[in-house]
Amino acid sequence: PSARSTIRRWCRSPHSTVWKVIFLESKRSANCPVRKPAIGLTRRVRPNLHPTSIPITIQLFGHRRIELDPDIVMPDQTITCDLLVAGSGAGGFAAALSAKLEGLDVLMVEKEPLFGGTTAYSAGVIWIPCNHHQAKAGLHDSREDALAYLTSHVGNRLNRAKAEAFVDQGHEMLARFEREDLVSYIIAPTWADYHPDEPGGSDGGRSLSPDEFDGTRLGNRFDTLRPPVETMSVLGGMMVGRNDLPHVFNMTTSLKSAAHIAGMVAKHARSRITHGRGTRLVNGNALVARLAWHAEKRGIALWLSSPIIDVVRENGRVTGAIVEREGRRIGVVTRRGVVLACGGFPGNDA
Repeated sequence: PSARSTIRRWCRSPHSTVWKVIFLESKRSANCPVRKPAIGLTRRVRPNLHPTSIPITIQLFGHRRIELDPDIVMPDQTITCDLLVAGSGAGGFAAALSAKLEGLDVLMVEKEPLFGGTTAYSAGVIWIPCNHHQAKAGLHDSREDALAYLTSHVGNRLNRAKAEAFVDQGHEMLARFEREDLVSYIIAPTWADYHPDEPGGSDGGRSLSPDEFDGTRLGNRFDTLRPPVETMSVLGGMMVGRNDLPHVFNMTTSLKSAAHIAGMVAKHARSRITHGRGTRLVNGNALVARLAWHAEKRGIALWLSSPIIDVVRENGRVTGAIVEREGRRIGVVTRRGVVLACGGFPGNDA
């Protein structure tokens, strides 16, 4: 009865009508016999499984069918949203904010107790050919040159369709995000491509660095922002960005650079007293903090310490996930889908 009540409670969603439940119970056996259905429950014996491992298939009378992983138990409650995003780096926030701009209801989940992902450790630099910052700076670039560079650099591993989509849409994405004030980037006119001598290579302008961000704008959420790696900070957490380096090198010969460094140190000293670390954020920390601030301001919920433990599929299509949060398992039913923006670069098979 308790299992049935749990199943009924989970199935009461805006999308459910009458459900038929196939309940697969584990038992040590070598021949895996199938028992007769009993009150809508079909029990199939599976060998070498712990008794609490319950493979479950839920099927709506007619056509709809949902499958869960064999080792996942039923969720304690269910919520519904348009889009579920796993991961809280720049990719996750970009996906969530893009969906929000289109009017969707978005939920973000992050398995770690801190948000920021790999982005928080990075320099936050993006490589966007034909961007509008180049045009303002009078730097020439073209679609043909960008594709020639990618083709030369990547070789026969290049996915031409993805490369063309990136070159054609990347600069439009950046322009829209900056119009919406979701990001703020500074052009690096002298930062050449890694191999500028290759066909289509550029001597500068395609690489953009995130502008600094005041971490105090995050309020209490600042405490859950993943700190940068130690090599990107000095004096116990004062972050140093690429645009600060010329001032570091010239602070003994230039009054302007000396004033810049003095201001950084003074602000860092105040931040150490009030927040425990520097609140003048640069590099990837600045990028992800700005994105998180805008996500919160636009009503996008972010659950920390909330890993996805299973993805729900319906007729071969992903329609939700099971999220573990505060010791409970929550079924998230999605109208549009699930974005897995997690795992950093190693998690990207593309």
